[in-house]
Amino acid sequence: RSPDDFLVPEPLTEEQLLAVHTPHYLKEIESPGKAARYLEFPAAALIPGPVYRSRVLASFKTTSGGTLLAARGALEHGLAINLAGGYAHASADAGGGFCLIADVPIAIRILQEEGKLKRVLIIDTDCHHGQGNAKVFADDESMRIVDFYQDDIYPALKETVWLNVPFDAGISDEGYMKLLTRHVGPALDEFKPELVMFVMG
Repeated sequence: RSPDDFLVPEPLTEEQLLAVHTPHYLKEIESPGKAARYLEFPAAALIPGPVYRSRVLASFKTTSGGTLLAARGALEHGLAINLAGGYAHASADAGGGFCLIADVPIAIRILQEEGKLKRVLIIDTDCHHGQGNAKVFADDESMRIVDFYQDDIYPALKETVWLNVPFDAGISDEGYMKLLTRHVGPALDEFKPELVMFVMG
């Protein structure tokens, strides 16, 4: 790869964050003490506010900007990859599981509002169920989620999505690949999405 193969994202703006998140939640995560519980890292509460906002929160905003940039790139070129992001545990008014910003839903909402696309399929192969994405898109007919996850780990409560594919700990490579083969192709054929967001965790 050469430097020309890479793009550097801009941080998401307040207006872009509001495409999904509530004003109350955005104010809440400005505080390291409140964000620490979503990050599941109690020591984060001890970080001075200015340092937290300029390093930790700013990093989340920039990597989430990378998700939007990758989505735009995929529409233009057919494929694009964000080397960070995939914060599938964040919803409109809550974080969790190390996730503060719902980057994938924000990218989708912005592109839908711009009239760039309608139907989007999220394929989530993170080992943990993406309850944040599921909450954001509950009852949204423009969206489908196919979520592959280990059933006995975080989060305890699994949300209902178009296709939940739980599996047991210790599944073999062969068994896992069979699950992907059985479900991904048919989902693409049935829903015919204009964009696929592949969340790898």
